[in-house]
Amino acid sequence: MLETYWINQFVSIADSSKEDCIFPYYNTEFANDRKVMDANPIFSAASTKNNTSIT
Repeated sequence: MLETYWINQFVSIADSSKEDCIFPYYNTEFANDRKVMDANPIFSAASTKNNTSIT
């Protein structure tokens, strides 16, 4: 899956483990729990280990 690819890339770049990261970092759902389908952002993550993020 494409999301798994981006997760692995972020973990590698941020020099963190998956347990030290938040995926997705930005909320990707509306208040009624429906997914936002505008593909913006396509991926977001944050590392709690070294305070880096990407969107």
